[in-house]
Amino acid sequence: PLGFSEHLVVRVNSLCACNCGDLINQAPHCSDGNGSLTCGMCSCDEGRLGKRCECSADEDSRPLSEDCRRNKTDLVCSGRGQCVCGRCICRDKVHGDNCQCDDSSCEWHNGTMCGGKGRCVCGLCQCLPGYIGSACDCEDSTDQCFPVNGTVCSGHGECKCNQCECELGYQSPDCGHCLNCHLACHIIKDCVRCWVFGAQDEDCTQRCGHVIMETELPRKETNCSESFHGGRRVDFFLEKRKNNYHFQVYNQVGEDHDTRLITIVSVVSGIVFFGLLLLMTWRVLTEVYDRREFNRFMKERKNERWHEASNPLYKGATTTIVNPKFMAE
Repeated sequence: PLGFSEHLVVRVNSLCACNCGDLINQAPHCSDGNGSLTCGMCSCDEGRLGKRCECSADEDSRPLSEDCRRNKTDLVCSGRGQCVCGRCICRDKVHGDNCQCDDSSCEWHNGTMCGGKGRCVCGLCQCLPGYIGSACDCEDSTDQCFPVNGTVCSGHGECKCNQCECELGYQSPDCGHCLNCHLACHIIKDCVRCWVFGAQDEDCTQRCGHVIMETELPRKETNCSESFHGGRRVDFFLEKRKNNYHFQVYNQVGEDHDTRLITIVSVVSGIVFFGLLLLMTWRVLTEVYDRREFNRFMKERKNERWHEASNPLYKGATTTIVNPKFMAE
């Protein structure tokens, strides 16, 4: 049966003779005289079978055995009894027309069938009032799941079998204490910054939809304090509800402005400043180079010395002709 892991070896010695003095031959109880009643049981005549000798041995046993099946694929008498004359004779604690109900196959709990809080009927536990479950292992009550604040499992778990099954991070028995909630303070830090110091725009809604800023929390479970750039700090209460975080700001240090705008302006200003610095450096280096070249040119011009010389290819523009006769006279 279900729930048993032990096995038992039984040795049976048959007692074929019975010391009973109430023998009734051809007893009416045994199918109108088809057997003798001895020791309260029918001892059938030759050729007769059955508990009351109601069957003939000459009958075909195949049709009779079909009456002992619920359908063609089931075992005869569900494997829990014997088919005699088309009727099932079931084992102890087994009943039903086809021995389909086993009152010893229910689930066990704490070493007892049905946990000792019910009885097994046809393979199912029928629990006593105040208990539920397949093995009557759960108390049908929630009185142990209500802490002092009056909320089932402090709002951070489900009450099952009169015990709290807490959400991740919360401790039994009432799910009122959170071990890693201060770690959650740091986990939602960026979302707190977005809601408190940001523009609270669509970007915050998309990225931080699971983090909700409240004006007032009914239960101030965890006290958080997170610091940000620029000397800003936010002190807030944190409460976890299923998959969402709810926080209430009670102290805020620093101006309320959009840090993303500051970041963008800072980056752009840095790029412009660096560009101007490069431009000024290039202009200074160019000026120094030009001045150096100009001074060198002026120095070379000042040191120039030119020497006079005639051009051998040059011919004068005037020509002197002497009359020889004039010279002779």
